[in-house]
Amino acid sequence: MFAALYLFLKSLLPYLEQKRRGAGATASVPRRRWLLMAASLLLLAGYVALMETLGFILTSILYLLVQMGIIAEKKTWKHLLLLAVIAVCVPLVLYVPFRYGFKLLLPTGTIFQ
Repeated sequence: MFAALYLFLKSLLPYLEQKRRGAGATASVPRRRWLLMAASLLLLAGYVALMETLGFILTSILYLLVQMGIIAEKKTWKHLLLLAVIAVCVPLVLYVPFRYGFKLLLPTGTIFQ
């Protein structure tokens, strides 16, 4: 939820900056930014909806992979491979301390039961 709020506020920064400079009614947020924001919000809603079915790790990997792919400027194979490695490693690195250190039960997914 915080990520969606952050992305929303960040997408408004160019508009607010133009308005502060006095551009007034001509100030507008580029269409690409609105599309990125809408895609990110829909993706976040899908993440929450799929969490119970697919579980924390798989849902997080899919979410991060798609979200980083949407936002990424570079789309070379090397860069996409790096994004895939990050998308796999981050949920695993987060899962271990929360599950075993804090004894917090994260969703495992009903698809695997």
